[in-house]
Amino acid sequence: MFITAKTIFQISSTIMSLILNTALIVLIIKKSPVKMGNYRALMIYFSIFAMTFSLLDIWAKPFVHSIDHCFAVIVEVENLKIGKQGSLIVVSALCGCFGSTITCLAIHFAYRFFALERKGRLRFFTNSYLIFWSMLPIIFGISWGTMVYFLLGPSEQASNYLAKSIYDDYNLDIKNVTYVGALYFYRDNTPNIKHFLASSILMIIMFISFSIVFNFAIRSFVLIQKLLKNEGESKYSQNLQQQLYKALVFQSLFPLSLMYIPVGAYFIAPMFGINIETFSRVVTFLYAVYPAVDPIPIIFIIDDYRFAVFKLFHICENRNRVRDVEMYQEPQNNCEV
Repeated sequence: MFITAKTIFQISSTIMSLILNTALIVLIIKKSPVKMGNYRALMIYFSIFAMTFSLLDIWAKPFVHSIDHCFAVIVEVENLKIGKQGSLIVVSALCGCFGSTITCLAIHFAYRFFALERKGRLRFFTNSYLIFWSMLPIIFGISWGTMVYFLLGPSEQASNYLAKSIYDDYNLDIKNVTYVGALYFYRDNTPNIKHFLASSILMIIMFISFSIVFNFAIRSFVLIQKLLKNEGESKYSQNLQQQLYKALVFQSLFPLSLMYIPVGAYFIAPMFGINIETFSRVVTFLYAVYPAVDPIPIIFIIDDYRFAVFKLFHICENRNRVRDVEMYQEPQNNCEV
C-alpha cells in the first residue's frame, strides 16, 4: 500500500513540478516587467534546477528510510535498469540536487533583500557576478553528490543494519537495492567516524544555507513592513510590497517545512539513536513535493503572472494591479520581484 501511494505521489509531484515550473518560465519570459532585470534569469535558472530535481526523483523513486542509528536514501536497482553502480550515481545525483536547491534558496533570498534595501548592492548580480552566482548551485550540488557517493555509499555493516527493516517495511531485499546514507554507530555501539564527519560537513552546509535564508527573510519582512508604513511610497509601490510580503511568507514556509526541518531531523535523530522510522516515510513524500509547490507563490501572488494565468482560463478578477512599478532604481539593474 505504501509503495503504491509513494509511486503515485512521486509521479504526480513530478508532473506538477514540470507543468508549474514550465509555466513560470513562460510567464517570466513573456509577462515580466522590464524592471525585474536579472532576477528573471535567476528565477528561470532555479526553475530548471527544480525540474531536474523532479526528473531524477521520478527516475530513482527513492525510499527515504531511517532505523535507530542509521539513515539511507534507497533505490531499487531493477527499476533504474543501469546496474548497481549506475543506480548509485543516480541516487547520489538526486542527493546532490538537494545541495543545489538549498544553495539556490540562499541566493534567492539574498537577491530579494538587496533589491528591497535599495543600496546599490544588486550590482553584485550583474555581468560576471551573475555567472558566479549561477555556478554556485552547480558547485555545491556536485560537491554534495560526490561526498555522499564516496563517503556515504553502501557498506557491509550498513547493509546488515538495514536489511531486516527495509524487508519488513517495503519488502525489499538488500541485495536488490543500492543506497547512500550514514550508519553512525555499529551494532557494538562503536562510532563510525567517517560517517559522522561526512554527515557533519553536509549539515554545516545545510545550516549555512538555512542561516542565510532565515537572516534575509527576517530582514526582508522588517524592511517590507517599514516600506508599507512609509507615507512617501506611492499606492502602486505599497501594493507591490504587499505582493512581495505575501510571496516571501510562503517562500519561507515551504523550504522550512518541506526541506530544512525534515532533512535536518533525518540527519540528526539517528545520531542519538532516535528511531524516526515512521517519520522517514513522510520525508519520502516531502522530498518529492517541494519542487512542485515552490513556483506556486510566485505564479499566484505576483499580479503580472496571476492575471496572465487567469486570462488564459478566462477567470475575471479586480484588475487594480501593479504594473511596471519601480521598486528599485539603479543604472543597470532593476528588480520588481
